[in-house]
Order: sequence, then C-alpha cells, then structure tokens
Amino acid sequence: MFRRIAFAASLLLSSAALAQTAPPPATPPAQAQPVPERREITPEQRARFRADLETCRAEVKPQSLPRGERRKAMRACMEAKNPELKTMFARRDTRLAEMRQIRDQCREEVRSKAQGNERRDAMKACIVAKKPEMAKVFSCVDQAKAKNLQPGGERREFMRTCLRA
Repeated sequence: MFRRIAFAASLLLSSAALAQTAPPPATPPAQAQPVPERREITPEQRARFRADLETCRAEVKPQSLPRGERRKAMRACMEAKNPELKTMFARRDTRLAEMRQIRDQCREEVRSKAQGNERRDAMKACIVAKKPEMAKVFSCVDQAKAKNLQPGGERREFMRTCLRA
C-alpha cells in the first residue's frame, strides 16, 4: 500500500515540476472505470508473489529491454504466473488515470496564473481541492523533506507510519 501512496506522491510532485514545462498535446479525458474491490493479500500470497517476482526478474533481465518495455514484460510475466494480479493492476491503472486527469485539469487551471514556487503551491492546492485525501500525502512528503530523509528504507518507513497515523 505504501508503494502505491509513495508512487502517487512522487507522481504528483513530478507533475508540479512538469507543470512548468510546455503542455503536452491535448488528449481526450479518460473514461471513469469502476474500481475493482480492494482485497487484502495473505502472507502466503505475498511470499508466492515475491518468489514469482524473482523468477520473472531472472527471465526478463537477460533480454536487455528498455525501461518501458521491461516494465511491460515484467507485468505480463507476473500476470501469467498470478492471474489474480490482473484486478490489482486494473485498480492501479484506474487510480493512475484518475490522478493523471486531475493533474492535467489543474495544470490547465494554473498555467497562466502563477510561476515558479507559486505555481507548485497552486498545483498542490488544486489537486487537494479535487482529491482531498492527497493533503495528507503532501503533508507527509513535506515532513520527510524537513527531516532530510533520502529515498530509501528510512524515508519509506517514515512515510508508511505518517500516512497510517
């Protein structure tokens, strides 16, 4: 769960930085997909997923694929070994599409209003207005930065406890 939240936070922070660049070509808005029901993973399933992950890494690594292609190959390998992961991947894809749509809407709103740090703050405010649960993510990221925690185990653990508090 933390990885998903950390990924969303990093996506949002990177989107704030990207908001200062030239706009991408217009794309049609993503259709809202029903989010599959969340289910908990048992320790046995987690152990099996990790073993399958190592197997897939061993299979995909020798292929020397570019980053995007490697990710697709890993996902296909994991889905082949664990069909139940398709619903988890679908839920993640839906959330990412929703966040991408929110980010793009906010970018359009903020584009002409501010520059530099003001723009970043305006993007954060816009995203929080459209998705209030992101306020806690931004708050935890700011706390981690204040503590000078570098990406890795210590920051990951801090973010996990902060988001669950």
